[in-house]
Amino acid sequence: MHDLNLLLQIIIVLISTKILGELFSFFKLPPVIGELFAGILIGPTFLNIMNFSETIALLAEIGLILLLFEVGIDSDFHKLKASGKKSIAVALVGVALTFGLAFYTLFSFFSLPLLPSLFLSCSLTPTSIGITLKVLQNLKKQSSKEAQTVLGAAVLDDIIGVLILGILSGITLSNGINLLSIPKLLISISLFFIVSPLIVQLLCAAISRWVDKKRVEGLVPTLGISLILFFSWLAYLFKAPEALGGFVAGFSMSNTFFKKRTNLLFYDAIFVEKIKTEIKPITHLFVPFFFISIGASLDLSALELNSFYVLTLTLCLTLIALIGKFLSGFFTSRSSNFSKMIIGAGMIPRGEVGLIFCQNGLSANALSEKLYACGIIVIILSTLIGPIFLKLLYSTKKEKV
Repeated sequence: MHDLNLLLQIIIVLISTKILGELFSFFKLPPVIGELFAGILIGPTFLNIMNFSETIALLAEIGLILLLFEVGIDSDFHKLKASGKKSIAVALVGVALTFGLAFYTLFSFFSLPLLPSLFLSCSLTPTSIGITLKVLQNLKKQSSKEAQTVLGAAVLDDIIGVLILGILSGITLSNGINLLSIPKLLISISLFFIVSPLIVQLLCAAISRWVDKKRVEGLVPTLGISLILFFSWLAYLFKAPEALGGFVAGFSMSNTFFKKRTNLLFYDAIFVEKIKTEIKPITHLFVPFFFISIGASLDLSALELNSFYVLTLTLCLTLIALIGKFLSGFFTSRSSNFSKMIIGAGMIPRGEVGLIFCQNGLSANALSEKLYACGIIVIILSTLIGPIFLKLLYSTKKEKV
């Protein structure tokens, strides 16, 4: 019976995301918004027909990993390198401004204790790479300079988020801060980014030669998926988010990354393009689980929306989440106002790392059920508003042209 229920849940996820995605696309809205709404619709807020088991959560994690692989392999290394300073400025300002405003508001105005204030404030700092880049893909803007700046800043956001999460976890476990763990964590993540391209080349060399002599159907997508999941596992070993492993694997395979470096080890552009092409249908199969799980994580029944305190707290945090990230786009020099707004809007959606903060805060008894639900709804609202704002900005630009 359990297996049959799981099969039914998978069917519901796949069909509902595609129907809502098509519906939103019909109204000229990013399909990813429809997939998020599908999660809200079938989740505990409305129909409550889904029991999001560990299996569904694992499928969602694989979907995110594959989505970030696709983002990485389509990334332009030279544009990303050129936007390095801008990305750093956007990431640091976005994190500092959002955290500072949120912590001050929670600790001073709402009189929350230190630990809940820290967890809720930190949950608003990371940007979701997957959601923003999916929207930019839908709009066919994934190769733009703005997209590369957002991508670089979002990656830095996640790294900063992991470092902060490590510190907070240390506080909750030992009631103190281990300062030595911070540089160790930073060095470990840096090493992961340094060694990954070399490992990718070696593995691609071995796999490519095997594929040339293949006698088994489906060898390319099977080995390609295995390679991506291996890097997610490797990221975990290096204390980085597993999802970043997918991005690093894709980025290390991108044509632009090794364009002038083919003499280092090995690089077969035809083989990489074959992996990219054959993995795409599998990505389309798994990605809906990621988006629908974010939507389904929202449970309005856990919030006392008739409470002035809860409603005010949620609205204040939502405004801070929107304003803090949007203003970070204006700290990019030599960019037009339109580009600054696009970058700011692209940084608004929260996602997986923010949800992890809330989940860890709940598990460590730092957040009550009410504060946890409040944090989740703020993350969901920013995730919904960001893509809509991004779409409106691009449509306004077209109208002017």
